[in-house]
Amino acid sequence: RDDRPSRGRSGDDRPRRSYRDDDRPRRSYNDDDKPMSAARQRSMEVRERTGGRQTSGEMSSAPKREREEWVDEGSTRQRGAMGKGRPHKATGARARTSSRPSRGGRREVRAMDSVVEEIERAVGQRAAARVVRRYETALASFEAHRYSEARMILVPLARECADVAAIRELLGLCYYRESNWTRAIDQLEAALALNPKWIFNHAVLADCHRAKQNFSRVEELWEEIAEASPHPELLAEARIVYAMTLADQDDLQRALGIMVKTLTNTKRVQEYHLRQWYVVADLYDRLGNVIKAREVFQRIADIEADFADVAERLSVLGY
Repeated sequence: RDDRPSRGRSGDDRPRRSYRDDDRPRRSYNDDDKPMSAARQRSMEVRERTGGRQTSGEMSSAPKREREEWVDEGSTRQRGAMGKGRPHKATGARARTSSRPSRGGRREVRAMDSVVEEIERAVGQRAAARVVRRYETALASFEAHRYSEARMILVPLARECADVAAIRELLGLCYYRESNWTRAIDQLEAALALNPKWIFNHAVLADCHRAKQNFSRVEELWEEIAEASPHPELLAEARIVYAMTLADQDDLQRALGIMVKTLTNTKRVQEYHLRQWYVVADLYDRLGNVIKAREVFQRIADIEADFADVAERLSVLGY
């Protein structure tokens, strides 16, 4: 308190206690006092600059985290054109999503255990942790559709880890998204040679070869995936690429023969069903069978009226 008496004589010129705004005492010094130590002087300078600790004494609450799911939105092409038969989903990256939220609230995108083991075999356990972190960073960028960012991370990794199929295939998928067919083929074929049983990206690889007019290779890939009988969606994408490859060579009847068998009654229609039916309708139209083309386009419209450019095609066909 300011009314407390000072010690010593009434004429004592020693300074009284000075007070800050928070009513906590702080001793002031003048030239007559004993010299301060260097540590004490630095402490005083810090207090003068910052005003001392500014804490309220209350514990801070835990940060709020929001859960966010990664959603594969498929190809970046315009739906109206149906991508000229390109696979709708070209995300054959081997990844899993962790339930543990990372910084920023997003779920972590993690490499599958088989990929981690593959990297450890290639570079050893000591270097593997660094390579896996870089791979997962590229994987997250790819899933977020930042393909050039992912590619810049993967190019040096692919040189360092040339024997890791997962790195080569993810780099190939980046090139595919950027429509760099030649480099996509180089990386995806290399990945396939390293892991021949992994057929998940056959439709993508076939589409790259179709773009380069390597038609015999497209047929080889189609035969391999048809024999493997994978998930219907994956088979549908490969079937579309193969049929459109035949159409590119003006073999429309054979292309229709490949696709027309997909016009079966389906209890639960998925998007890949609609995509196949669209190709069937388009092939009927190109062959001049307007009635059949209108029939299949209308079948699509009855399920999803705004699918691709179906409404426009029906108006042109006079339905």
